[in-house]
Formats: sequence, C-alpha cells, structure tokens
Amino acid sequence: HIMSDATTSLVKVAPSRILVIGGGFAGRKLIRLLQACYTVMPMDITLVDAKSFFEFTPSALRCIVQPANARTCVIPQQVPAGSKTKCKLVTGTVVSVGINEAFEGEATLGDGRVIPFDAAVLAMGSNYAAPIKPDMTTRASVAERIAQYEHAHAHLSNAHDVVVVGGGTVGVEMAAEVAGHWTGRQAKRVTLITASERLLNRMPARASRLATAWLEKYGVCVITNARVRDAAGGGRAIRDGAVTLDDGRRIKADIVYTCLGAPPCTSNFTIRGVTVGSPIAVADTGQVLDDKHKPIPNLFAAGDVCSSAGEKNALNADLNAALCARNVQRTLFNGGALARWPADICHGSRKSPDVVVVSLYKWCAIMQVNSIVFSGLLPALMKVVIEFMQIRTAKE
Repeated sequence: HIMSDATTSLVKVAPSRILVIGGGFAGRKLIRLLQACYTVMPMDITLVDAKSFFEFTPSALRCIVQPANARTCVIPQQVPAGSKTKCKLVTGTVVSVGINEAFEGEATLGDGRVIPFDAAVLAMGSNYAAPIKPDMTTRASVAERIAQYEHAHAHLSNAHDVVVVGGGTVGVEMAAEVAGHWTGRQAKRVTLITASERLLNRMPARASRLATAWLEKYGVCVITNARVRDAAGGGRAIRDGAVTLDDGRRIKADIVYTCLGAPPCTSNFTIRGVTVGSPIAVADTGQVLDDKHKPIPNLFAAGDVCSSAGEKNALNADLNAALCARNVQRTLFNGGALARWPADICHGSRKSPDVVVVSLYKWCAIMQVNSIVFSGLLPALMKVVIEFMQIRTAKE
C-alpha cells in the first residue's frame, strides 16, 4: 500500500480485494456500482451473506397473507453479473472484522474461515420480529423461507382476533394486509395499537389521516396513545386470550404482530478495537468511526446497519451504497477527496429525499415525496413496478 492520506486514500496498484458483508439492497447496489468502475479500478469482490436467498422485503407482509407471492419475491442469492470483475459469493456469517496498522483487513466467519480484504463494506441490514423478516445472520434457504411464510399464513388463517402493535409503516401495512385479504364473513377482528398520538407519525399528518380512514373503513380498530404490556414478546404478550394495555384495558387476541422497529444486525458482530454500536457509527463519508471518533480509512457501512441520517428504506440503502462505492474507489485507487453524505450524493441537498410508499393492501397506497402526500391506485402500482424491477435486477 502507498498511503497518501490516513483519512482518505490507501492507493493500491494490484487488484483490490473488496469485501461486501450482506446481500440486501445496499450490498447488491454497491457491487453493481463497483463493477461499473472496473476499467479504472481492477478488483476482486467477495460477497458474504448468511442467507442463500435475496428477498424483496417490502413484500414480506403480502407473503404472510398470500404465501404464493413468496415464490416471486424470494429468489436464490447470486452475485451480480459482471463480465470483467471477479466476484464470488460466500454463504456464511461474519462475526468479526479486524484491520492492522498497515490497513490490511480480515474478516472471520462463524465457522472459522478468514477472508482478507483491502476494503470492506458492512451492509448486514436489520432484523425484524419473525416472520416479517428473516434472521439476517442465520443461514437459510429459499425453501426454508417459503416454508416460514406458509407456516405463518396457516397460523394467521386460524386466528380471528389479530392485534398489531406499532403504528409505523410496517404496522399499518400489516393491519391493512389482514383487513384487506379477509373480508365479509371471513373478516378478522383487527386491532392496531400505537403509543403515538397518530399513525405514521414520522410522515406528514395527511398520511396519518389517509391511513386511519382506510383502515377504519375496513373495520380495523385503531387505538392511539397506548402501550401493550410485554409487546416485545409477540405471542407471549397474550394472557388468557387477550393482551393487556398499560391502562389495564384488555384486547382479545389470538395472534400478535410486533411492529416496533428493526434493530441493526450488530448483536453478534465485533470490530477489533472498536466498540460496535447499534447502529454502527459512521462519518459523513460512510467510513466506520473508531472509539476516538476517527474514520477507519478502508472500512465502510451502508443501509440499515449504519447511523447515517434518513429513513431506513430501500432508497436510502441505495444512496448509502452510492456513497460507499464512490469512496471505496477514491480510497483504493485515485486518492481524491471523499464524497460527503448527503450533499455529494443528493445533488447538494442537506438531507436525503423523503420518498415512502405505504401499501394499503393491493389496490391502494399512500406515497410521500418530501412534503407531498397522495394516495390511491397510482402509488400502489408504482410499488408493484419497483418490486418487479428490483427482482429482475437481482436475477441478472
């Protein structure tokens, strides 16, 4: 290595060994962007992922009520095609990363395998209560994930009283999927409980009004300013066929879905010499910060696992990946000034764009584009198109 700047560049002449940990939105986008740089930056890329599948996670809730949908949005994991770049897939869980004083790095897998690297990007994603999202650190196959959906569907089908805890995007979508799928004589009694004053409290108030109106039209009971005792335990919150609120009220429940956020996948992961937070602290360059709050030149993080500002969704995962790809290239190859989040990625803006689509079953959705909020068939169709494009890209 020729070190031109301890915080910026580790210019390397030989093909660079780049390690990407996590094969979700951020990890796969990063690889494609790096592959586009091959003509100016020879590289060998290794993608490590605990799962042997890629999943379009925004469709997970639809798969619970319609498990057949999983056969299109859960596909075998494969490295993005690149005619010149050497790129290989390793199935396993990275448990630790270490970088020595010469900035030579290595990642250790749970089974003892060691992968050396010149630069690494942490993109392990986040976890959510099963079955909404698979454990991102546990090995699983396409068949196992589909079987998980089928089991979840059978459990839900046999339930009459459904309680959803959490009034964010996932909670609203979960309640809408159940209420929209089982109607008429088969309708289930759905209760959506949130500790906030309104649903979708991180979106404009109009989004909350639209969501509440749709849910109540389909018979969902929306309870605000309330907490469920032992909600984090999911089904364990049910006592004698009901959940209990903090104020003592009891709500009948055969099944409980806990939708209270997605913690980053950092619980069993270490960086030697660094205290790993949840999320992992990063500089505005995407570089991981050490315990002295100094960026580690050749270690980056993107997507749900990192602390960068903005909603944790597929769009910002892609934007994080763009930042890391640009700075990996500059760190290992040309030594230029590193890009900064978000201005250098979002055309000078001080924040990443607020683009959110909340599905209300199949034929309606709420869409936010910064301060503009609208609903109806159009945003629902846009989400279908996004899913189609993401899955098609993942198959290439």
